[in-house]
Amino acid sequence: MKHVLGFSPIHSNNLALIMVDVLIRLRSEAHGPSIMMGITAICLLSFFKKHPKLKKLPSAMIVVILAIFASWALDLGAKYNFKISGTVPAGVPAPMIPKMPRHEQLGPLLTLVVVLTLIGYMESMAVSLIYAGKNGYDVNADQELIALGTANIVGSLFQCMPTAGGFGRTAVNANAGSCTQLAGIISGCLMIIVLWGFTPLFYHLPKPVLGAVVIVAVIGMCKYVFGMRVCGKSTSTCSQVCVYVCACIYVYI
Repeated sequence: MKHVLGFSPIHSNNLALIMVDVLIRLRSEAHGPSIMMGITAICLLSFFKKHPKLKKLPSAMIVVILAIFASWALDLGAKYNFKISGTVPAGVPAPMIPKMPRHEQLGPLLTLVVVLTLIGYMESMAVSLIYAGKNGYDVNADQELIALGTANIVGSLFQCMPTAGGFGRTAVNANAGSCTQLAGIISGCLMIIVLWGFTPLFYHLPKPVLGAVVIVAVIGMCKYVFGMRVCGKSTSTCSQVCVYVCACIYVYI
């Protein structure tokens, strides 16, 4: 949302407080051109989703490419003060054994690790159950935990951020038409190729368009959840989703 508005709302767990803050600051701090670009991108993405003949096209990729070209051709970053992605670091870090923390750091670090593990696992399970109910397959909680652990162990060798499932990223992936684990393998391979030689192409990518892609994807997921389609298919699935979502909220607060 901050990329579309042009400013960052306050950090708070109170949704009403965030909305009031946005409304108060909207007139004085909002970046009008960014909002217009975000709305245009949302309309284009929605049009792709609704049109029968365009539904199967990679709408997010098409909109991003058009936005990059327009930003480069019109120099939107310099002339109209758009926030663009800028320089994206290239290359993949060389694998290395992570440094062990000092003795005095173990206590605070262990507390943080436990909290992050709980949040990551609960959020991963919540979003997994939502899409499992939507697409009609089962989720094995033990298998998911092993997968998350393995991904984080391997990722630690490349100085990666902690790995977990996320609502926004999963929604974008599902919105693009991903149906199996093969989508993750293809995405990973393409990401490595891009990091090795194509990062300069993303220099002019306007951030409002990135925000619009996430907003459209998350709205689609929210429609599904609040439409009670999961609950209509399985009371057990609905209960599990509610438990995991509430647990995420509790731990975050």
